[in-house]
Amino acid sequence: MAGFHNGERVSWKYRGAVGHGTITGVYKRGTTAANTEYSIREQDHHPGERSVLHHYGRALKRAGEGGKGTRKGKRSAERRGGYRR
Repeated sequence: MAGFHNGERVSWKYRGAVGHGTITGVYKRGTTAANTEYSIREQDHHPGERSVLHHYGRALKRAGEGGKGTRKGKRSAERRGGYRR
């Protein structure tokens, strides 16, 4: 099983926001990396919230894996006046 390792930085989506944290261990072992539940120390939690969360592997991404990112396409270039056909 090639899951996440202790100390590995991860991110996840939650209610329209992105959380960031570090794996601190396995909370509940599953049969695959996707259904294994990991303990994560959240880096940007609010006061009064727990700093250690539990998420399944299928919800996690390794930090820096990207995704859609901030790629600026044709439409945003048109708004800036920099796109010509």
